[in-house]
Amino acid sequence: MLIVYQELLPEAYLLVLASNGAASAEAELAYHFGQAAQSGRPAVWIDCRLVDTFSPLAGRLLRRLHYCLRQRQAQLVLCRVSDGLAHCLQAAGAVPTTGFVLVNSLDEAAACISHSRTAL
Repeated sequence: MLIVYQELLPEAYLLVLASNGAASAEAELAYHFGQAAQSGRPAVWIDCRLVDTFSPLAGRLLRRLHYCLRQRQAQLVLCRVSDGLAHCLQAAGAVPTTGFVLVNSLDEAAACISHSRTAL
């Protein structure tokens, strides 16, 4: 897994992922997930449109990111997850049953933030 783009937005920390066969990519993924978790933003958006599968280690890293964010009441939002990737994440146990949001676009991710603010 490789980070091909990252941006610190006012409402979220955005990461765009791409598939990569390099084993060292998991260390890079862990680093970027850690940066996202510590960003102080109310949400982390991960755009998965360039990813077909997650390795078991990448799935565990994603799950750890989710729990770190939940501890500080922030939200993890996965955008543009293909059916195959969703199945892969579920099979690896990377998708928790609560507090995990899957959306079709970054616009929907932004709407999640707006909705959660009005709910408070």
